[in-house]
Amino acid sequence: MPAAPLPSNEAQRLAALIQCGVLDTEAEPAFDDLTKLAARLCGTPIALVSLLDASRQWFKSRVGLDACQTPREQAFCGYAILKDEPLIITDAAQDERTCDNPLVTSEPGIRFYAGIPLLLSTGEALGTLCVIDLAPRQITVRQIEDLKALALQAAGQLELRIKLRQIEDANRALKEANQAKSAFLANMSHEIRTPMTAILGFTDVLVESTTATNGNDGQEPQAALQTIKRNGQHLLTLINDILDISKIESGSLSIEQIATDSRKLLRDIQDLLCEKANAKQLALTIDVSDNVPSSLMTDPTRLQQIVTNLVSNAIKFTDEGSITISADYDKPTCRLTVRVKDTGIGMTTDQLQRIRKFEAFQQADVSTTRKFGGTGLGLRISKQLAELLGGDLTVESKEGAGSTFALTIRAEACVDDCPAKSPAPRTKPSDNNCSPVAPDDAPLKGCTILLAEDGPDNQRLFRFLLTKAGAEVCIAEDGQQAVDQVNENCDKAVDLILMDVQMPNLDGVEATKCLRNHGIQTPIVALTAHALEGERQKCLAAGFDDFLSKPVERAALIATCIKWARQTAASQ
Repeated sequence: MPAAPLPSNEAQRLAALIQCGVLDTEAEPAFDDLTKLAARLCGTPIALVSLLDASRQWFKSRVGLDACQTPREQAFCGYAILKDEPLIITDAAQDERTCDNPLVTSEPGIRFYAGIPLLLSTGEALGTLCVIDLAPRQITVRQIEDLKALALQAAGQLELRIKLRQIEDANRALKEANQAKSAFLANMSHEIRTPMTAILGFTDVLVESTTATNGNDGQEPQAALQTIKRNGQHLLTLINDILDISKIESGSLSIEQIATDSRKLLRDIQDLLCEKANAKQLALTIDVSDNVPSSLMTDPTRLQQIVTNLVSNAIKFTDEGSITISADYDKPTCRLTVRVKDTGIGMTTDQLQRIRKFEAFQQADVSTTRKFGGTGLGLRISKQLAELLGGDLTVESKEGAGSTFALTIRAEACVDDCPAKSPAPRTKPSDNNCSPVAPDDAPLKGCTILLAEDGPDNQRLFRFLLTKAGAEVCIAEDGQQAVDQVNENCDKAVDLILMDVQMPNLDGVEATKCLRNHGIQTPIVALTAHALEGERQKCLAAGFDDFLSKPVERAALIATCIKWARQTAASQ
């Protein structure tokens, strides 16, 4: 028998067939119902949904036939896919294309064939919906139209499979891209935070020494150092914002539910930003309604982050007048509303519409000569955090008459005896209550600390700060050196180990696991420039006792060391 010629678009046709992902899959009602109906409508013993790949015709659905596939050279549908119209063979034994076909000359002994191409919207024919009889016969126009309708449904099912595969591939690619982006941002955060530790730390040292040495004569150096510190902290805030955006977009940012004193939280924000407001001679006031419960269940860190951002923006865009933080609570809906109202420059209608989109890197003024800086990330983060807290963030503004941002979150009231918790500042991940340490204090006198840190600049900084606080400091340049020093100097007790997490040869996590496996119970505090959520839990699970995120403020460092050194002393 002559083999059917290949379609002109054979490569594209085979690619589309593979994209369907249906070859060699289990039976499905979506196709089986069509073949049963086709056989019933045409009164034939056999009906098939036949798909033609490079070497065979495979039956996705079959009625009245045991075989699940046949060689492609025997496939009637090899001819059917060459044209868009139905292929009708009334007597296969008399048709020159099929008269010596083994399926005609032997079992099952095909005589009648009517096949409708399964055409995709892109033009590829993947196979046929066909009916077969073992005796010559005719088919009516109505039966052909019925078969066309059924074939259209079968083709639609195949096209749906392609669309679903494309969506799955796109989602997989998006997930991989988000993972790659998150990994990149995490690495960049680490690489930025590591030098920022030395920059901000030594800036504080110079500020302190300049004040002590020069008194009032040191005002100019002081101003320069404060500028370095201020801009360094700005860079740190920026990387925090970028990480937050990444975590939100990847769905990896978790929201806590903690009993929170919302009144104290707002007062803390006022205390934090009052100096900035005073510098511009702006009044920063709080007005909390009596119906706001004393304790609410929410995420205090994220709530503080949103309100702090809104108040900071209000101060930035207000040259005279005031900023008011007001709060109200709707008991039936458990909704806390915090409004930040300013008397600043306000926004035009166009600017307001732009801001209401809350898009990343978007600001009201997009001109190159804009007066105010910023990335526009803060509002985008605030909007998404508000939604994660079960609420929303909206804005009203009028040019020259100020703006009002309204934050609404869902926060159930706690019972009266429920303790409230205020959030820790974002730059101080340690749980310690850190109070400033006076320059001449030596709270760590008599304490021996092993510092495992591979960065020479950070080694010098931490050694300086700890030594000034009275501690004796030993240095290990990687995790392996830390393990060796502890094991080799058993006779010289170490009160505390400060362990950088990312180091060459043996990282801090593996070094800590090794020490714990050797029975070392000395407190170990993780020092890490990684700031992604879950890093603290990862460190604690590895055997660390505490966690400090770089850049580490001196107060947090000394307070943490005091805490664990005292525990060591108490256990001896």
